Amino acid sequence: MLIPLLALIGCNHPDPAGLECTATASPIPMLLNLAWTAPSATTRSWVEFTTADGVEHTSADAESPTEVAVTLYGAGPEEVISWTGHSVDELGSTRTCAGETVTGRLNSRVPTLNVTNDNGGWDPEVNYFLGVFYEMAGTVSHVFVVDRTGRYLWVMATDDGYIGVDVHLPRDGRGVLFNQLSRDFSSDESDIRRVDWDGTDLSRTTTTLAHHTFAELPDGTLAYQQIDPRDVVNEDGVTESWIGDAIVEVPPGGEGTRVWSIWDWVDPVWNDDMDSISLYGGLDWSHGNMLSYSDTTNQYLTSFSHLKMLFDIDRSTMTPSRQLGPPGYGYAEGSTPFSNQHSPVYEHDDPSTLMIFSTPTDGSNSGAFEYAIDDDDGTLTELWRHQGHDVAFCLGQALPMPSSHVLINYGCSASITEIAREDGLIRWELDSDPGSGFGQVIPLAMLPWEL
Repeated sequence: MLIPLLALIGCNHPDPAGLECTATASPIPMLLNLAWTAPSATTRSWVEFTTADGVEHTSADAESPTEVAVTLYGAGPEEVISWTGHSVDELGSTRTCAGETVTGRLNSRVPTLNVTNDNGGWDPEVNYFLGVFYEMAGTVSHVFVVDRTGRYLWVMATDDGYIGVDVHLPRDGRGVLFNQLSRDFSSDESDIRRVDWDGTDLSRTTTTLAHHTFAELPDGTLAYQQIDPRDVVNEDGVTESWIGDAIVEVPPGGEGTRVWSIWDWVDPVWNDDMDSISLYGGLDWSHGNMLSYSDTTNQYLTSFSHLKMLFDIDRSTMTPSRQLGPPGYGYAEGSTPFSNQHSPVYEHDDPSTLMIFSTPTDGSNSGAFEYAIDDDDGTLTELWRHQGHDVAFCLGQALPMPSSHVLINYGCSASITEIAREDGLIRWELDSDPGSGFGQVIPLAMLPWEL
């Protein structure tokens, strides 16, 4: 009769004393740390809390049910969190503590966000955005998570003196990856940081002479774009430094190895963009600005803005399988050639349809362009486009969304717009401060720490 006796004792256990919980601010201002010590018989501890928007949250269980430390996510800055801590023992008895705490204030250097257009018709599968600001005038960049109201839910600065351009969710689901590049582009200091959502630095991967974007491969190898300067004798017999681009791979815990260079596949010929502003010194010949990797095809897709070319590169041989843009694949009649392009993507990972952010050479404004790719004819046929209100000075993205909509990130023009392809109307728009344009941005259905 032992089991019924234990059940009876459990049912008649006297009300336990409350817990003594401590709430402290996190270095990331919208996070809150709760801690308490529970009795040794405790088997589970967690927190239930409500944020200022009325949303009820439940934290993950604390790693230690007795020496409890829980970080609360989901609030904005300077908001009241109403929280209740729970600890349950082996008999099912619960001890609690409760309180209200105001989250911290954003640093004044964090850019201001404003939703300037919202008609409620935006993609219901995209509720949040993970991204990074490319802050041209500041001394740091900021990695962020925001919701559709432009409310910051997470933000972290790069090291002082560094800028960020690219951000990724790591394949194993822990934390966030972002790059930081020295503002002194004559310096080769740069790295890819991996940071947990509570702000803990998990790792730093040195990325010598890196710029723009990077990719994580299935085995954890990090591939990044590297400037590749070489001496070229011009038609006047003068030796000049021309800046090309390479791809470097860094295996987990290993050293970087250069695995590909544009110099091996394109002859160095002067182009009209070379004497524009160069971030790297010398003459900016190729200006690589995007590197991505496809698990499906085991290929890199990379973009060279000043050459007006894209390359698919077979990673098994590091040989280009396609060159999009003349003298490779050309354009069907009536199609707008891409130019000063950024962030090419294949829709649904299908290499027959390309979406790209481009600024045409005809002087019209920047925007999103969609092309059908015909491998038999070697042509690109324009299917759809939407151009914005100005010419983007740098960066940019055109991202197909789960619906038929397209998210257009205007980069240094500091605006993100959601467009419906069926009617070309703006469904939602987010603006940042002038000078605080957007680097790479990732649309998300769920908060990244909940994935």
